[in-house]
Amino acid sequence: MRISIFTVLTSIIGVLYAQTCQEIQCSDIDLTDNSNINVGDECLKSFSGSSTVLSSCNTYDKQYCHMTATSPMAGVCKSNATRFEFYPVEIALPGERCDPQRALYECGYGYRSCSAFRCLGFLENERCARHEDCNPGLFCDTTLNTCQKIKDLDNQCQQSQDCGRTATCIFLNSADANGKCTEYYTVPQGTSIYAKTEEDTFVCEDGYGSLTTVTGEYEYKIGTDFVAGSYECGKAILSEKAGEECKTSFDCYSSDGSVFAKCDCSSGSNSKICGILPGNEEWKDYFSSVKKYYKATKNCHGAQTFEGVCGESELNDKKQCKKAMAKNYIQYTGASECVKLYSNKYLFPEVNEVEEWCNTKRKYTLLGINSGYGPSISVLVLTMLTAFLSFSL
Repeated sequence: MRISIFTVLTSIIGVLYAQTCQEIQCSDIDLTDNSNINVGDECLKSFSGSSTVLSSCNTYDKQYCHMTATSPMAGVCKSNATRFEFYPVEIALPGERCDPQRALYECGYGYRSCSAFRCLGFLENERCARHEDCNPGLFCDTTLNTCQKIKDLDNQCQQSQDCGRTATCIFLNSADANGKCTEYYTVPQGTSIYAKTEEDTFVCEDGYGSLTTVTGEYEYKIGTDFVAGSYECGKAILSEKAGEECKTSFDCYSSDGSVFAKCDCSSGSNSKICGILPGNEEWKDYFSSVKKYYKATKNCHGAQTFEGVCGESELNDKKQCKKAMAKNYIQYTGASECVKLYSNKYLFPEVNEVEEWCNTKRKYTLLGINSGYGPSISVLVLTMLTAFLSFSL
């Protein structure tokens, strides 16, 4: 096994300037009794540099714990001015459901009008400004600025929307101006593809791939952090020490002798732990959930990404939960119950992302409506409206 001098030096520097991990513990006081907690009171405090105690803010008064320092960790209760009683209106694409009163759904593209509970988009050869303006089965040709039929498989394309919902535009390399429409989940294992986005790897039979030239520490990244490059379909590198204590990434060896998983702090330990790689179950569960979601949403608008609901809110929530669990594996592992409950986008955001998607009941506590009387009136109204629209459609 060959390891570069740079990698060795990086490891030595990492040991000399090792990050101090802090275990986050729950306060000894009853966290459910927070009526006497005021804005400005401490909710996060470090002791001896090795552990931090988290106590809750008054969520009934719409407070949250805001981190003011990271080393040592500290935080105070702040007031949240968000109008929780109002629910956001979902912006719908042409062909997607809508309601004339615009209480839950609003048509944001094309003719921006709702007819028979469906949003109206532009027809073939009508002028358009973006792909979202056109009806399903069409894309906005950037040369003609008109809606045109989506390209057939294996035809030349310039961007993924040219190929519709069931395929994407795959290029040979970063310099290639034109690609080829390639159907999702059809490229065999072992085949190398050039992927510009995470969704490009979904053309692989298994729904994923790993960088073909990866060595040293490797962290599988998705979404906006995705690393463009050459990917080998179905290359399942397994982190052999996932969840175990480590000092550097060299302690986190994998099934590929030249690749090591990330070694970093979790919120549930004073020690660093090893992360996961695409071959581990957490990532495989995510890839599987994406495929199930895709099969159920093949008829969605071509401009709708794999991040959209597409009328399959339950499958989408499961997919997003699996994604958050895999993406934030290290930070979430061993997290205490108080961290899971009171984390937010400022305080342990990685844990918060998992809880937002995987724990649907938590939001009632964070919105200040966690009471013995059940959901608020607005929640009940939302439920009734959704039921009415579902019946109407």
